[in-house]
Parts: sequence; structure tokens; C-alpha cells
Amino acid sequence: VVKSLYALEYILLGVKVIYFLRGYSGSSFLINMIFQVLEDMSVFLVIVAVVTFSFSGAFYLLLTHSGDCCKDAEVSAVEVLYSSYLILLGETDVVESFLGDWIRIVFVAYTLINLIVLLNLLIAVISDTFDKVQDNADHARNAEL
Repeated sequence: VVKSLYALEYILLGVKVIYFLRGYSGSSFLINMIFQVLEDMSVFLVIVAVVTFSFSGAFYLLLTHSGDCCKDAEVSAVEVLYSSYLILLGETDVVESFLGDWIRIVFVAYTLINLIVLLNLLIAVISDTFDKVQDNADHARNAEL
């Protein structure tokens, strides 16, 4: 428990250092950009979570209720959710446990939606945020100083 609290303390310390770096002219634009991107991404992250949970449920049902399960005898919903998250990050070693035609079709749909559609949506959100922050850069810089 103590090591976990220390780890959390390091993360919070890093956030605090970043917060104080907003006062310097060289880093204020970038730090404002980071905070604005995180704020604008909130709806996007909800969409990603819904898609990931939906496909994780489909993977779980197909893995547990089919005659040909995976290599391991038991698979939990948490493991399937974590595997779906790893797929979202580009991990392909997880796919070896997916047997059956339906599960591969669902996997292809999941990767197409997440890696092509949602990734392009993320790029558009960040690009729009960059334009907004750059338009307000002078005003924000004067407000920080």
C-alpha cells in the first residue's frame, strides 16, 4: 500500500511541476495545449470506452459460449476487457487466442472502427484544439504572466 501511495505521489508531483511550468513563456503554450486537448477529448474518450466495452462484451460472449473457446479453459470478463484495450493500442499477440470465424469477424470490425475511424476522429479533435489554442495564444500568454 505504501509503494502505491508513493507512486501516486510521483504522478501528482509531475502534474504540479507541469502546472508551475505554465508561468514560463516557452512552455506555457504547450501546457495550455495539453490541458485543452484533455478537456476536448472527454467526449471522445467516452465514445472509445463505449466501443471498447461493447466489443469486449461481444468477445466475451463468443469466447465463453462457443464450442471452441480459447487456449485457456477459463476466460474472465476482465481479461477480455484488458485484451480489448491492448488491441486498441495495437497489440496483436492477443489475437492468437481468438478462434472461430465469428470472433475473427468481430475482431476485424473492432480494429477497423477503433484504428481507422476513431483514430482519425482523435486527430481531428486534436487539430481543432490546436487551432483554438493557437488563436488564443497571445491572450493566454498574457494571462499566465
